[in-house]
Amino acid sequence: MRDETVQERYKRWWQGKYCRLARCQDDKFRYVQTARFYGPPSGVYGTVVLEYLDGTKDYVIPIDLKAFKPRKMDVEIEEGQV
Repeated sequence: MRDETVQERYKRWWQGKYCRLARCQDDKFRYVQTARFYGPPSGVYGTVVLEYLDGTKDYVIPIDLKAFKPRKMDVEIEEGQV
């Protein structure tokens, strides 16, 4: 059995759920159509873009600017969606 890729992990975390960036508490939750990871295959560092059903996009920027890539805590999932 192969290990999950970084791209697959981010999709599993957020794709198909109503989300918003944790640093944007006043924003509405929106349906994430897909999450795309941009970085090396190792996933040591990178960027994630959330693409919403309405066609808009958000770059997931870590709350802790010392982090090399987004983490679960950088995106909020609407209550009852977890």
